[in-house]
Amino acid sequence: ILCFGTKNPGPLLPHLDEIGKFRTFWFVTMNPYGRELEPHVPYWKKVAEYIRELSREFGPRAVSWRVSPIIVNGRYTVPWHIDRFAEMAESLSGAVETCMIAFLDLYAKTVRNFPEGRQVAPWEKAEIGKAFAETARRNGIRLIGCYEDQDLKKYGVDVSGCMTHHALE
Repeated sequence: ILCFGTKNPGPLLPHLDEIGKFRTFWFVTMNPYGRELEPHVPYWKKVAEYIRELSREFGPRAVSWRVSPIIVNGRYTVPWHIDRFAEMAESLSGAVETCMIAFLDLYAKTVRNFPEGRQVAPWEKAEIGKAFAETARRNGIRLIGCYEDQDLKKYGVDVSGCMTHHALE
């Protein structure tokens, strides 16, 4: 199986006939941020088009949407994330079976490259996790926490991990 992890599957789309000779799994990160955070990534609505095309070619089980990292600050508030996630989930309903989420982790490299980043508070994770899980369910999407807090399990988030044997099966 070939596993692709990308924020921009667009350049690969002309090669799907060749790629389709293999079993594939696509982890496509589609975040709601703009050019200020991700200057070289297409806007999420374009990425959603790409995800839907991959789903038509390989099926919704072979394409997983990823929202990572979830950054909370003065601009990207908890309600903002909840609203954007709802828009994105509705746009992908039927095109994916799973969505993986991960909150910002402050690794040394992250702190160096993104000094304004801060740890997401437990109450923020809970509020986002609960709302995302409800939205995902309404859209027929299973929500998976990528090694996130076990506390999210009570909202229906699968907290077993993101790149598991089960996910690839």
